[in-house]
Amino acid sequence: IPGVQDVHDIHVHDYGGHKMISLHIKVDSNLPFVKAHEISSQVEDTIKNKTHCEAIVHIDPVQITRKP
Repeated sequence: IPGVQDVHDIHVHDYGGHKMISLHIKVDSNLPFVKAHEISSQVEDTIKNKTHCEAIVHIDPVQITRKP
């Protein structure tokens, strides 16, 4: 998903017939909160569509080093 810099702390929780995925994504700390939330929603929707599992995405804002 554009805007995701990295992914970490991926956990799959198995509750019998129901699986849930939780993960953290790193996004540019200069993004407006609304844009960061839109990115996390896109990640959740993509995971649900591809795996049929619910997903919870935590946003980790990080300083992105820009090349001159």
